[in-house]
Amino acid sequence: MTGVFVLQHVHAFEDGGKDVKMLGVYGSETRAADAIARYKILPGFSDSPNLASPESDQGFHITPYTLDEDEEGWAAGFVTV
Repeated sequence: MTGVFVLQHVHAFEDGGKDVKMLGVYGSETRAADAIARYKILPGFSDSPNLASPESDQGFHITPYTLDEDEEGWAAGFVTV
């Protein structure tokens, strides 16, 4: 296996805040989608049961990650503002 699929759910609040929940790590995108089917009928998740879209990041996110590689966005470190 060279990669995994991370499933998260984002719930946006009216004040602009967000609650991000990491739901699982799966060996295929199909298994991550199967998990969405299980989660989206549960309380809370059923309020925003869809995959996030370009118009809104609220909902489920499936993100592919390659194993044993550094995340590109952090290669130069970070700064706290």
